[in-house]
Amino acid sequence: MFCLVSATVVIALEPNRPPPNVVSLIRQSLRVTPVSAPNVSFSLSNERVWRRERSRAQVDAPIVVKIPYFALCYGLDVVFDNRPIARFWFLESVARMPYFAYISMLHLYESCGFRPWASAKRVHFSQEYNEYHHLLIMEALGGSQRWGDRFLAYHSSIVYYWVLVALWLASPSVAYKFSELIEAHAVDTYGEFLDANEDKLRAIPAPRVAKEYYKTTLFRDFDIRQGLPDNRDCDTLYDVFANIRDDEMEHVCVAAACSETQVDPPSSSNFAAGVIPAAALIASIAFAKYFQAADDVAIVDDALPATVFDDFLTALLNILPFT
Repeated sequence: MFCLVSATVVIALEPNRPPPNVVSLIRQSLRVTPVSAPNVSFSLSNERVWRRERSRAQVDAPIVVKIPYFALCYGLDVVFDNRPIARFWFLESVARMPYFAYISMLHLYESCGFRPWASAKRVHFSQEYNEYHHLLIMEALGGSQRWGDRFLAYHSSIVYYWVLVALWLASPSVAYKFSELIEAHAVDTYGEFLDANEDKLRAIPAPRVAKEYYKTTLFRDFDIRQGLPDNRDCDTLYDVFANIRDDEMEHVCVAAACSETQVDPPSSSNFAAGVIPAAALIASIAFAKYFQAADDVAIVDDALPATVFDDFLTALLNILPFT
């Protein structure tokens, strides 16, 4: 028997039974059903959120990331004013991008023979998976109903990903500081939301996707403080948002730890063994293509036969560290 495990379903394929449409089953399992909560509206005061942020310890971040941070937060206050669930859905949509970007850059470093944070890949994957389930929860609460919100979230996520890639390439420490700022603001926002809507949240049952996720221990990989219990309460919507707030606090701790980790830049030997041969390979292929295209020039054909380039490329491939 072969078991395929998705986010919310386990499919058992019997050896003598025709396999079902696995893709359709997975897609069906990832669909979320909006929670039935008629005549319930939630409130969130932007002023109180900022008051919470000013009252706690401040994240020591350079001005180069604080400017876009404040611009982003004030923009969210304007666009999603009095729409907290839509705001949370937008935040969780873009919240996955840092971990996509960091994992991509770690793969790039490892491809060049440099492994500064090899163990961080598992942590970042667990963080992304956690934010993904936050996103599913907000979808279950109806946060993605407006076309304009979806348009803004999808396009902002693409831009945010590439900005973080460039920022991480320039300075991993600064990139993690930016994530620390964003996650700390999320803690303040969810904390204020819980206090302002406690009675309403306790009267609404938790979505199925939240119950199934918090039954697992997948969040353990990013729980560096070991402060999250194995069995987390998830009966009401209040429990759900309390868990999300605690998750965001763990993301703050991970970002702070990563930003303080001092890693030496790649050594010259690693750089020469990884980046320079790859660049030489690309340049040699372009060089060969250029001269091979000049078939009408006899002197070029005589001086630079194709076998010369073939032999050169073969020799170059033999010395590359990743071949």
